[in-house]
Amino acid sequence: MNTDSTTASAELTAAQIRFPAIFFEGGFVTQISGPIGRGNRLGLKKSARFPEQPIIIDANGNSFRILKRQKKRMLFPWRIGEIIGFLEANPMYEVELTFAALPKISLDNVKDLFLRCFKKQGDYWEEMSDFDEFRAELVAVDSFEQLFVVLREFHVIS
Repeated sequence: MNTDSTTASAELTAAQIRFPAIFFEGGFVTQISGPIGRGNRLGLKKSARFPEQPIIIDANGNSFRILKRQKKRMLFPWRIGEIIGFLEANPMYEVELTFAALPKISLDNVKDLFLRCFKKQGDYWEEMSDFDEFRAELVAVDSFEQLFVVLREFHVIS
């Protein structure tokens, strides 16, 4: 599996990515619902220095990297944590993401990414009450459609 950022092609529009997409970073898996996200000042600053960029897989099995993050506007803090962050000079921003395409990834490589996440963040994943069942169903899927059904069923994505 070649995920080197030097193989990335030109910028992609959001219309070329089938959302929701799976976001792999540091042993964790999250969901990207669209090209607009949220991030705080420190998170955006730190993510620019990560030597290993996250891998993003859409529902068609296409893989991507985040090419750039652009702050669109500061978000007004509504929750107590956001208010504290705002007062500590760490406000939340609406962020527009621009993606770069990587070579198409096989379903087996996506399963390997999950297995590496399970090893890297074992304590986190084992807190899941039905982790063994989730892992078994994940290994048994034979299409990207089934993969996303399993991820929704076990609330890994919404």
